[in-house]
Amino acid sequence: SPCRLRATRTERRVSRIMNDTLNKKSKDKEKAHSVRNYFFMLKLVFKVSPVLVVLMVVLDALMNLPWTLFNVVVLKYVIDVVTEGTDLYRIALVCVVFSVFVFVLNIINTSFYELNYHKQKQKLYHKIYSMIYEKAARMDISSYDDPKFYNDFVLAMNMMESRAETVIEDTQRLVTNFVSLTTI
Repeated sequence: SPCRLRATRTERRVSRIMNDTLNKKSKDKEKAHSVRNYFFMLKLVFKVSPVLVVLMVVLDALMNLPWTLFNVVVLKYVIDVVTEGTDLYRIALVCVVFSVFVFVLNIINTSFYELNYHKQKQKLYHKIYSMIYEKAARMDISSYDDPKFYNDFVLAMNMMESRAETVIEDTQRLVTNFVSLTTI
């Protein structure tokens, strides 16, 4: 009957809307959970190796700063000097100063990565692995009989290094983009 057909369509629409709403709520929960996990891991990595996090984030922001400054400030300066018709010596001087600045930053960045990066990274991995092993040692032996616990433990061990690096890299990108936006 037409009434039954309308009711069925309406039921399907209501069901679809409810499913969409539930899926949206679960996606929102997943996003909130991801943000909490990100900050938990960032806090852990910073606690274990603050030198690594700070130097990587600061050096990355500094390495990108000259190019932002060049694209905005130096190009404006060059255009102003050319339109004024003044001495081109000023442009050469600015280019030399800029090149020296970039060269010094590259030396600092390379020095960090060659002298400290690998030591700090190994320190980070060692401490996080130690924390996982200590936690595992405190667990009740019957926990290892549970396949879910064992799978989660193995997954945590296998994914730890990539997760720590990803958190640092994401933080680098966030800070670098913020610095780029504020300097423009």
